[in-house]
Amino acid sequence: MEYSIYIERLKERLKNNPDSLIFLSLAEELKKRERIEEAVKILENGIQKRPDFNAARLALGRLYLLKGMYLKAEKEFSTITEMNPDNISQKVFAEVCKKNAKAINRLSNFLSLIQNRFS
Repeated sequence: MEYSIYIERLKERLKNNPDSLIFLSLAEELKKRERIEEAVKILENGIQKRPDFNAARLALGRLYLLKGMYLKAEKEFSTITEMNPDNISQKVFAEVCKKNAKAINRLSNFLSLIQNRFS
C-alpha cells in the first residue's frame, strides 16, 4: 500500500474540520492513486454534509461512471442540473445516457441469446 504524506495531511485536516470542503481534494488525491472505493466513500460522506457542493457531486458522478454505476452517476448529474441548469453537467449527463443505452442494448442482446438457446 502506497503511503502518502499529502493524503494523510488532508485526512487530518478533514478530521479536524469535518464540515470542510477539503474532502473533494482528498477524494481527488485518492483517485489519482487508484483508491477509487475510498474516494467514493469520502465524497458520499462529504456530500451528505454539503449537498449543495456541485463540484463534489460532479467528481462523485465521474467516479460512479468509472465504476459502471450508471444509475448512481445519473442521479448525481441530475441533481447538479436541477440545482444549476446552465452547468456543464448537462454534457456529462448526456454521456451517462449514452452509456446506459449501450448497457441496456448489451443486456437485451444477452437476453435474446439466452432465449434463443432455450427455445
